[in-house]
Amino acid sequence: MIKCSENIYFNILGYQPLKYLLAHLFYNFKKNFIYKSADKLNAYKNGFFIKKNFLNFVDFKILKIEFKKILNDKSLTNTFSYKGISIQECNINKNLNYIKKYYPQVFKLTKNSKIKKFFKNHQLNKKFIINISLMRIKNFKDNRNDVQKFYHTDTFFNTFKAWITINDWNDTNGPLMYLKNSHLLNFKRLILEYINSIDYSFRAKNLSKKKRNIVASWRLNKKREEDKVYDKGAIKMNFEKNCFIFANTHGFHRRGNAKQNTTRETILISARENPFSL
Repeated sequence: MIKCSENIYFNILGYQPLKYLLAHLFYNFKKNFIYKSADKLNAYKNGFFIKKNFLNFVDFKILKIEFKKILNDKSLTNTFSYKGISIQECNINKNLNYIKKYYPQVFKLTKNSKIKKFFKNHQLNKKFIINISLMRIKNFKDNRNDVQKFYHTDTFFNTFKAWITINDWNDTNGPLMYLKNSHLLNFKRLILEYINSIDYSFRAKNLSKKKRNIVASWRLNKKREEDKVYDKGAIKMNFEKNCFIFANTHGFHRRGNAKQNTTRETILISARENPFSL
């Protein structure tokens, strides 16, 4: 059975922009009337918030040691490669008891009150699940063919991710690029949601589930060379290690350009709940 989001007739009638509009209106209602006591940080206004020297020196030093040990343990990690890029990943939630026993500093992130506060004050759900993954991205070639290099949005409603930089992010290893204010409700975005939903309907029916999920992340453009136009208005997240980057990934973002034989190490923290729940 074809989902409504894949049905050309539903999307011609405006199903996708209607979802987008209702999700934003409900989010703003929660922010202004139900969760109005929540701290109003820059992630509401700009779409992102930066905190340098997030952990104290000792905690971060131990965290970095544990990070490398975990990703060197093949029993805890998954590794996949495509188009010259290798990604090693360990999902903490799936290995929680083991991590708790042998890697206490990494486990402490699941209890970190500052992280929970960021997500609570922006996710605006009473109950939400925070997912934590350790990631090492190696670029054996430049990453020009990486699908994450397109400016894209994760979904049609406000949803959040955070990164703790384990090594320095710079122009060589693919830092996060974010279009400031692109998470905000506006008519131009409404039209873009409509156009992309119809485009998706035509393409999704002939794709595998894996490829369908990639296509479903709406992109601003189909040609990578056009990204340099959007780059002029983007914030490049070039930061030293131990930086906490919190962003609304409903806003448009991409993985930055990376050179051959470079590595980006990060802890990815995310939460995504039903946008129409309290």
